[in-house]
Amino acid sequence: MARVLRTRLALVVLSATLVTAAVTLGLASFGGAGSKTLGASLNVDPNSSNTVGASLNVNGTIDDHGTAYHFSLNANESTTQAGEGGVTFFLNGTALGLCTVHGPGAEPSSFPLTQVQCGGAGAQAVSITGCKAEIEAHGFSHSDFPREAIYLGTMTVDVKFLKKGPSSGEMKVTVYTPKRAITVDGPVTFNGPASMSTCP
Repeated sequence: MARVLRTRLALVVLSATLVTAAVTLGLASFGGAGSKTLGASLNVDPNSSNTVGASLNVNGTIDDHGTAYHFSLNANESTTQAGEGGVTFFLNGTALGLCTVHGPGAEPSSFPLTQVQCGGAGAQAVSITGCKAEIEAHGFSHSDFPREAIYLGTMTVDVKFLKKGPSSGEMKVTVYTPKRAITVDGPVTFNGPASMSTCP
């Protein structure tokens, strides 16, 4: 009798767990249905740009606590979809190099790693407003000692950029590897004029 009661109790608990999981998943998918950047970093606000079609083109050097990292960043927010856009980003410095990438979709017949290439990445999270830009994109990175993670492969990169004047700004680059995040952060000196359509 006790065994029958335990079996019935286990079935009731299992059923309740499954119903709770189904409701939670249903609410999560309903809440995300209107999201413009599903799964994008919380730091990239797809609704923050007041200027769809905004653009940023800048080359320069980040001074990360005395270590120089050279970069090239070109980003364009969509003219029809705020928070979405294309980005081309390269960064190189001591023990770290990265680029945004493009490649094939995840199709059953594709060989995605053999077709991934450094360059522009489309349909990324790009928000440009005023003198600030926030970007999340897929890319490829190579990091060696003494960086926080020894890694070679695909990753996600977050870029926060602030233009402070005609030749200077601030930038934070966070590279998300499977092991841990690598951060390059500091003041920026531009190599030539920084073109930012929303910031004089």
